Amino acid sequence: MEYKARCHCGRVRFSFRGPEIKTGRRCNCSLCIRRGAVLSSTYIPAADFTPHHDPGDLGLYLWNEKVLSNYFCKSCGIFTYIGDGETPRTATVSISAASKVSMRSPSKSASSTARHCR
Repeated sequence: MEYKARCHCGRVRFSFRGPEIKTGRRCNCSLCIRRGAVLSSTYIPAADFTPHHDPGDLGLYLWNEKVLSNYFCKSCGIFTYIGDGETPRTATVSISAASKVSMRSPSKSASSTARHCR
């Protein structure tokens, strides 16, 4: 299934392919708890992920181990996706940014999987 996603103001747009999204994941790290993020339950490989075309529109937040890039719209501040570097090989997306998603309640991650966004 092809998903189109965007931030609140529409400035940042990205897309990804994968099976139908029926559940999401609420990471229990301090960053995701504070932003209320519901993430894709699996990582999306680079071949199935098209990041936003203009890096100048994206804010970047690195924290903790500074391994994963947390991207957000510089204009409206909405969190969009997490990539594992400047040109993501894999990504985790904010499900709330994607269209065509109707899912049940997100599952909570165990603390051992909190590396989802660090």
